Amino acid sequence: MCNGYLCNQYCNNFNNGEWYMNLISNTAVMLCICTVACILVKFLVPEGVTRKTLNLIISTVLVITMIMPIKSLFTENNKININIPNETKISEEYNSKVLSTTKNNLEKSVKSILEQNNININNAVVTLKTDQNNGIIIESISIYITNDNQLTSSKITNLIKENFSVTPQIILEQ
Repeated sequence: MCNGYLCNQYCNNFNNGEWYMNLISNTAVMLCICTVACILVKFLVPEGVTRKTLNLIISTVLVITMIMPIKSLFTENNKININIPNETKISEEYNSKVLSTTKNNLEKSVKSILEQNNININNAVVTLKTDQNNGIIIESISIYITNDNQLTSSKITNLIKENFSVTPQIILEQ
């Protein structure tokens, strides 16, 4: 990002000083071209009053060539509008994605732990909430099982309590 007053106020959407480098390189190229042109013109003009007048004109052209890039820093057409997105909106979107990803990962973990213990379930649903400091808290874990696995409900409860410190709701499905 650009730092500094001039860059923040007047830069041309270039990042990390690229705008300043373009300004310097363009100024150097323009100055070289003008200098070479002025030297060629100076060699073509004979000695005398005409040459003194030409030296004044050449000096003026070179000074103007050096001033033009500095002037361009302050012209209106170089100003840009810097749109800083609403940080609250970004923060809320980020928190929502983190919450969603955590929920999905916890649900996969629940299923994986139960599968490692040879317990097949239909579905696992984890409900999360955030506290005041944006910490994530497991509000509840719901395990959906069939009537065939009803005998394993105490084992499921113990495994979930042991791994997640939450007593799961075991819901029987037909």
